[in-house]
Amino acid sequence: YSHEYINTSLEYIIQYVILLSYYLDIKLPFSLHYQGVRSYVECHLYNCTCYLPLCYSEKTIEEYLTGLSMLCYDIVYLCYTQGVIVKEDSVLNILENIYKCTKSPYLGQ
Repeated sequence: YSHEYINTSLEYIIQYVILLSYYLDIKLPFSLHYQGVRSYVECHLYNCTCYLPLCYSEKTIEEYLTGLSMLCYDIVYLCYTQGVIVKEDSVLNILENIYKCTKSPYLGQ
């Protein structure tokens, strides 16, 4: 797939996860910031703040993959807070995990 398809899909996923966490009043482990093609994830570890891009490009592939991993972690965390258990081999199934989270009988409780 082209970079445009990947980035556009991720933009919609980021928007949805931000909205879902807002309405469920859940603070995500890694802060997501939607800014179109400049969307990023913010990480606070060991008195250090880093910003990792959530936009695929050949130049920033390592940072992008780390940011994507943090997005997956946020989604799994959302699932956990709603009573959905995600198996280790399904952590990277972003859309499947979002679907399971939104279909949870414990959603919002």
